[in-house]
Amino acid sequence: HVLIRAVNQSEDTPPCGSIVVSWHPQLAGTRIIKRLTGCQEGLMDLRGDNSAASTDSRQFGLVERSRLIGVVTAVLR
Repeated sequence: HVLIRAVNQSEDTPPCGSIVVSWHPQLAGTRIIKRLTGCQEGLMDLRGDNSAASTDSRQFGLVERSRLIGVVTAVLR
């Protein structure tokens, strides 16, 4: 479980290195948690921290900024 700070479309994109929650670009209704590694022209490069086992932008491509839900602020254990 994580806590997030919701973002709206008028806000700046979070800085690179942020952990974000986004809607999956190919699986409707599925949320993903990834690290934002780059953003340009409204497209985000989202990568998993465990690159050997992660499905991320290397497989599904760049994600539209409009799919961003929020920024992770805390991990609950």
